[in-house]
Amino acid sequence: MKIYMTIDEKGLPSGFYPTNVHDIPPKGAIEITKKEWEFALNRPGRVRWDGKNSKMVEFDPDEICSIEELKNKLLLQAKTKRKNIIKEGIKIINKDGDKNFLLKIDDQTKTNIEGYIDLYESGIKDKGLAVKWKFKNCWQNLTYNNFIEIKKIIFAFIEAAFKAEASHTVEIKKIKTYSEYIKYNIHTGWPDNSYKVKTL
Repeated sequence: MKIYMTIDEKGLPSGFYPTNVHDIPPKGAIEITKKEWEFALNRPGRVRWDGKNSKMVEFDPDEICSIEELKNKLLLQAKTKRKNIIKEGIKIINKDGDKNFLLKIDDQTKTNIEGYIDLYESGIKDKGLAVKWKFKNCWQNLTYNNFIEIKKIIFAFIEAAFKAEASHTVEIKKIKTYSEYIKYNIHTGWPDNSYKVKTL
């Protein structure tokens, strides 16, 4: 049995044609060994045909992307990173440092906090009375001052996350070579999600 392979303009395999299945391989198909066939099948998307040396080689898929494509990958990673750290929420530490309260950050949480603040400030709810609030890890009584401080923390954290993404965007757009791309660290410069409060 002989095995033939077709490749695209980047040298990536686009089809395999063993003669026990295909009597006549497509025009321009390259004959490869069974070992090369298995090598390619076991590394989908990570092998290409080295026409200069007439052999199958493993490679980093990023190597055949344009610099603009690589920069777009990093920009997407920065955007995803920002979304994920906000989604993970924040850890609020009480003033004594012996308790942690895990708070998720989503639209419902922000709406509820704003709602309680409105109730307090409109006089509907006495500012001296606490509300039983459910954190991710426990229940805790929160007062008007607690809600005000937590609201400031949430928006400071979100602003810091967007600022970090913006900084990465500026640096990523400066990349001009593949070497600069592989050295770029997308995981630096993001805000810490731990905040110590004064009112708990």
